[in-house]
Amino acid sequence: MKYILRPWWSILTFSLAVHGILQAPPLQGLYSLGTTVLELNDPSTSRTMMLSLFYPTTSHNTTFAPVFPPTTASYLAQAYSLPLETITSLTSRSHLNSPILHPTQPPFPTLLFSPGYGTSRLLYTCTAEELASLGYLVLTIDHPHDVSLIEYLNGTVTLTPPVDFENYTAPIPYVNARVKDLQFVLDSLSHRSFISQIPGISPSTYSSPFQTQRIGALGHSLGGAVAFSAMRADSRFAYGANLDGAVIGDVVASGLSSPFLIVGSESSNRSTDPTWADLWKHSTRTWKREVEVKGTMHDSFTDLLVWTDVLGLKEDSEGVVGTITGGRMLDLERELLGCFFGKWLKGERGRGLDGESGRWPEVGEISTANVSPSLKYSLGSKLLPTPAGVPVKMIVPGNNVVPWDRNDTIFETEKIKSLRSVRTEN
Repeated sequence: MKYILRPWWSILTFSLAVHGILQAPPLQGLYSLGTTVLELNDPSTSRTMMLSLFYPTTSHNTTFAPVFPPTTASYLAQAYSLPLETITSLTSRSHLNSPILHPTQPPFPTLLFSPGYGTSRLLYTCTAEELASLGYLVLTIDHPHDVSLIEYLNGTVTLTPPVDFENYTAPIPYVNARVKDLQFVLDSLSHRSFISQIPGISPSTYSSPFQTQRIGALGHSLGGAVAFSAMRADSRFAYGANLDGAVIGDVVASGLSSPFLIVGSESSNRSTDPTWADLWKHSTRTWKREVEVKGTMHDSFTDLLVWTDVLGLKEDSEGVVGTITGGRMLDLERELLGCFFGKWLKGERGRGLDGESGRWPEVGEISTANVSPSLKYSLGSKLLPTPAGVPVKMIVPGNNVVPWDRNDTIFETEKIKSLRSVRTEN
């Protein structure tokens, strides 16, 4: 199967300018949010990463942070002939540079998010916010040399053209480089010079808000592969979630020994992705879950789905982001990811999901039966025309696998009605 993806904003080419601010649906978690932008250089690799941190706060004295920084907004407007007001109107639900909330012990769990190949961390803001509102410290990361556009704190922008991967081994160098990025970010969360840049943390009374010995890694597409490879490389990445990404590298054959979750788009499962089938087969000593979501496509896991809804462009963009609505997808991600990481990082347990109940009409099945894998699969991408000189987003395609036990207490609410199939193996 080949994924053919349009560039980021080609589905948003319209002439009507939007004034004021536009936001995703209100957060449903317990906490109001703050956010700040951080720059981090790894001298051992000469890679400079951009990070967005989302965190609980009690202060509402600052404005909501824009989704895109100024130079990026101007670039997108010019590249795709969009009104600048449209780009700058897209606003996060997090207060810019509000002081971080220092909870009582233990501190909030830490999550590191790796984006899809070629895709900015800024297009996962809504997902990160949903998790942070539940009581997590969430860092989204732009990895240099495989993100089509990165804007640094001084306004410098780097553009990187995409690479068309022909097979599952081609992206391995990118995965390995990203794993080192994640490890360096995690190391830096214990360094005073880095942590003191976060609003609300004083260098003189330094106290790190981060848990760093047992954290969660997650990502979309290539970022999902990175999360699992990080788990194999470093035991501090104790739990991982993969959003619609193929598994790449040694972890396919070695398997995982720590709990993992995979959420796949419609028709993505072990029968369509041999890397998932192999990972599943070799992960024999851990909790593992596979979920397939009806009405979704590969880009449903990005904020494009949310913004096309907000801008009233959903009908025209269903070929890219699927038929599921942005609000429903955020509900689903909050429940699946929140309950998964809550189970392992917070010791939480919720109500079980009764697949035989009429409350879940879109859940096709809940079964302990395994899926017979098929190895018929190809990996690739086709690049479509874009404005001259504009880098194209190209996501490494992947299908997903995740199990669910009817007696397991992974779900808490009845809001998810878009799960098509759930399978379990303990």
